[in-house]
Amino acid sequence: MRLTSKHHYLDHNATSPVADSVNDWISKGDFFFGNANSRHSSGQKSQKIINTTKNLLLKKISHLQGESNLFFHSGATEGINTIVKGFWEAHPNGLFLFSEIDHKLCFALSNWGEKKSFKSQFFGVNEDGSPDLEGLEKLLDSNKNRPILLNYLWANNETGVIWDQSLLNDLKAKHQGLVIHVDAAQSIGKIEFPFKHEQCIDFATYSGHKFGAFKGVGWTYTRSIEFPGLIEGGGDQGLRGGTPNTEGIYSIYLALEELEKKIDFVHLDNVYHKIQSSLQALEPLIKCYGCTGQGGNTLLLSHPRINSDIQIAAFDMAGIQLSAGSACSSGSSLPNHVARALGASTDEAKRVIRLSWDYRIKNSEVEEIIDIFKNVWAKF
Repeated sequence: MRLTSKHHYLDHNATSPVADSVNDWISKGDFFFGNANSRHSSGQKSQKIINTTKNLLLKKISHLQGESNLFFHSGATEGINTIVKGFWEAHPNGLFLFSEIDHKLCFALSNWGEKKSFKSQFFGVNEDGSPDLEGLEKLLDSNKNRPILLNYLWANNETGVIWDQSLLNDLKAKHQGLVIHVDAAQSIGKIEFPFKHEQCIDFATYSGHKFGAFKGVGWTYTRSIEFPGLIEGGGDQGLRGGTPNTEGIYSIYLALEELEKKIDFVHLDNVYHKIQSSLQALEPLIKCYGCTGQGGNTLLLSHPRINSDIQIAAFDMAGIQLSAGSACSSGSSLPNHVARALGASTDEAKRVIRLSWDYRIKNSEVEEIIDIFKNVWAKF
């Protein structure tokens, strides 16, 4: 789990170090230089790698194999942009719904859409981080005469809270024409295999670098709804133009296979409870957001005195790398919006830190991490 010999890396929800199998493959230099769109043997070798990976992913994530497909892209940011902007282009009067604890990307898309007269709204959440279904139902009922795209965050990037997908079946049955996209970027490594999306899901988007694959590659699962692609130029079923990233796609295959073989969810849960209880004992006044006892790999904490920026710097110098929230906004000292939605005051949200790890963390490292927290917090 160490990033270097001197640091404990606790920012896996931002990006994960590449899997050992990916490192081994890189060291051999056995890359696929052929363009998968070409018809010669080198190109077809690349296409075979892509097809093999695609079949593995469809087996892992689809609900009805044969009635689903997927396309590759550069990661969840591009994938979600493709779905939302494609939806609005196909349905100019459509409504984009997302939650107040979604990734900042959804808020950015809402602002983008507003400038073009597209409509969007967000729905609330409960104190435990679960969706406010009553509030969501009211929004759906009040907009029943227009097409609606619902973004459903399966695993929260800030808290690790898992949303129950089965809740979506009733929503889909009650609201005809509802299109459901699942943001699954953080799900792999947090939800036990094998997992498959509910039959009501229309889209689900993933990023490879969240579980040990390369940065700059991801995929979106899609059922049969047609929509315009974001990037023109042919390519993957016309949904994503450009030369396929064969090396990135193969890294997904390797990392996913390795993770499924090595991950121990009981160990992850034990680490979660050990770190949470130990830090609570060190500083009884810390607040934990979304800590429902479900375990996992993520803790979002607010210290009673020390601001986020100071903590990040102090822990970095002491040998721990962590964050104050999502990587796309971690350079900002603004209050953590997820903590605010879960009841934190503005000041508390400015004192938030996020710890996230993966299956490679060792018990001996956990003890070292707790000792470092003890030493750092004691200085303030």
